[in-house]
Amino acid sequence: MTTARARRPRPSTLFWRPVLTLAFPLYKRWRVWRGRDLGGAFVAIRAPDDVLVVRHSYRPRLDFVGGGIEPGESAREAAVREVREEVGLTPAPQALRELGRVRRGFRRIDEI
Repeated sequence: MTTARARRPRPSTLFWRPVLTLAFPLYKRWRVWRGRDLGGAFVAIRAPDDVLVVRHSYRPRLDFVGGGIEPGESAREAAVREVREEVGLTPAPQALRELGRVRRGFRRIDEI
């Protein structure tokens, strides 16, 4: 009777397994220590019969204009900045209206 011989792990597995075993708990602690996630601001620009959407190079679908809120920036300021960066228009901040907040994940809150 022959016995199956134990397979040796690949060298890359021998390297990455301990690295990830140590790194993941440190990453989780860093996320808690880092504090509040600033979230994002999304803008829905509409005309009588249309809504402006953009296709990002990093997403396979159409989406609203928007992005992250920088430290010290309000959601309204972030919305104006994102519209200017992505579309080239500069909306008046007072023309923007907050529609609500969406909670995504543990800490992230996006403002629409």
